[in-house]
Amino acid sequence: MESTSFRFDDRAVVWRSFRGPAGLSFWVLDVSEARQHVDILFKLDPWARCVPHNHVGATSTLVIAGEHRTYAKSGDDWVLDQVGPPGTFVSHDGDNVHREEGGEEGAIIHLSMQAVNGVIWDLIDEHDVVTESTTVNDFLRAFDRQKALA
Repeated sequence: MESTSFRFDDRAVVWRSFRGPAGLSFWVLDVSEARQHVDILFKLDPWARCVPHNHVGATSTLVIAGEHRTYAKSGDDWVLDQVGPPGTFVSHDGDNVHREEGGEEGAIIHLSMQAVNGVIWDLIDEHDVVTESTTVNDFLRAFDRQKALA
């Protein structure tokens, strides 16, 4: 049986920039307030790295395009933990502190995230202190704005 491979075409996606480091953007796919669940596409430009954060609830990641690189904290340093090419699927039950970056071509990933008490992730500073939380309601507002622009 012959298989055909296709590249993900994101030209129809209207990427929205995250606050903070340059080169990180997203597109909300779905938000369920009742289930406390959020699905997004997350785009990282080449070598763009996000700030340390903790996905507090169960999260699954599917690499759609490029190379998704994750870093774990080891002592005071961040060390490369995983390099995921397209098709890589990873899931965890929550409490997952890490950093992410795009590889040489950047990355596009699908994140499916479960909230805990309304919180999707916490941003963490260099002292492992939570500085800000991103909630289901934050994504719900972004999703509403996104639909209004369509």
